[in-house]
Amino acid sequence: MKKLAATVLLPIVVVLLGVFAFVWWERGAPPGMRPEVVEVTPSTLTMDHRGVRMLVTAHHEARLEQTMGAVVWHLYPVFDKGDRDGRHVKVVLRTPTAPNSLYSYEERVVTGFARPPGRLLPPSARELMEKRGYTLDEGLVLVEEWTD
Repeated sequence: MKKLAATVLLPIVVVLLGVFAFVWWERGAPPGMRPEVVEVTPSTLTMDHRGVRMLVTAHHEARLEQTMGAVVWHLYPVFDKGDRDGRHVKVVLRTPTAPNSLYSYEERVVTGFARPPGRLLPPSARELMEKRGYTLDEGLVLVEEWTD
């Protein structure tokens, strides 16, 4: 009976620990917690950062919407404060908060997780941004904004 329990429970525990470790590694903090927030600018942000706070100029003219279940995500490029002419995108913001449709540019403070874009920024979204006159950096970082 003990062998059967060990044979069943040990793989389950190993998988759960693996998932926990992966989430911790990806987010920079244990599940349910947030990593330490670091003040950066979009031009200095790298994949080494996890929790970030930035003062940015958001370019709403390149705004995209993604619907995932009941949540609508808004994606748009952000640049260093005051940069309204930038077209080389290093950081894309992903937020559930809709930007004001009357503004083309907005200066704001963003706090959130910095992560690789992966499947959160699909090729179709990249193509749309490029059609709107933006070029995406190879080391592009996606910042998922904290809303609470």
